[in-house]
Amino acid sequence: MLNQLSASDMRALNVFACVAEAGSFVGAQEILNISQSTISVQLSTLEARLGYRLCERGRGGFRLTERGHAVLDAFKELRTSIAGFRYRLNDLGANAVGTLRLGILDNVMSEPTFRIVDTLRAFLNRAPDAKIEITQDTQQRLRDAILEDRLDLAIGCFDTQNLAIRAVALYQERQHAYCGVGHPLFGLPREAISQRQIEESDWVQRGYFLGRGDHYGFDVVRSTAIAASIEAVAMLIMAGRHIGFLPSHYAGPHEAAGRLYHLSPETLTVDRAFSIISRSERQDTPVMTVFRECLQEVGMDSAASAEQEEPA
Repeated sequence: MLNQLSASDMRALNVFACVAEAGSFVGAQEILNISQSTISVQLSTLEARLGYRLCERGRGGFRLTERGHAVLDAFKELRTSIAGFRYRLNDLGANAVGTLRLGILDNVMSEPTFRIVDTLRAFLNRAPDAKIEITQDTQQRLRDAILEDRLDLAIGCFDTQNLAIRAVALYQERQHAYCGVGHPLFGLPREAISQRQIEESDWVQRGYFLGRGDHYGFDVVRSTAIAASIEAVAMLIMAGRHIGFLPSHYAGPHEAAGRLYHLSPETLTVDRAFSIISRSERQDTPVMTVFRECLQEVGMDSAASAEQEEPA
């Protein structure tokens, strides 16, 4: 049994967690960049220290024992506690040091009301000793990463009614419906396109949440495509078979180049509420505070919009 947790124990536990999360030695080998024999030695040594098996491995494949599942859960809690301890220590320093783990939804750079590049420049100038890690992913994965403490802050379109999340409103992103070259409605006079033609077209369904006010204005009758990112939606639309919603700031250059056609702007419009979120019970670290300040001062055309906190 473990009477004292050493640095080598922590390394072995990290290897064990990596193998368990990857589901195999091969997957863990790619992540850890160590040989399978080294992984095997680490696991065997850890099991010897603990006095029981953590996993079964062999020709039958890899699987955790019941105790292995319990150890994995306990180690995840330990990692979270250590991260919290590190954040508290950083809070005691005068300078904004540490790492900012920032999640951002895809394709936000061209949004005219959201100056993300200027915000990052201001942050890096004000916190020269800090590190920053940027992750781009879908709304659901960014939200989950916030709740699991794998990200500090995330910017995107989220369900702000979740009590575990603190959300501060940033801006509204306007989306319109488009079709691509080759679609039967491409280039037709907008006033000649009927509502029935719109409703019976083949639509790209969104694989992500758009927030309050998310609606088509009608029930989608036909959909043979689902996409979880703006670029994936755009690719399907430009292939010529589907209609779908895209942000006007993203679609504008493609429309100007003749690759997209904007359909019925009066009726096929969706406004997306963008927010910056964090875990509600967590205190901001110095680097988080600095980033929020830079976002409020630089990142938005209207600073007042960044100060409105949405109700949980």
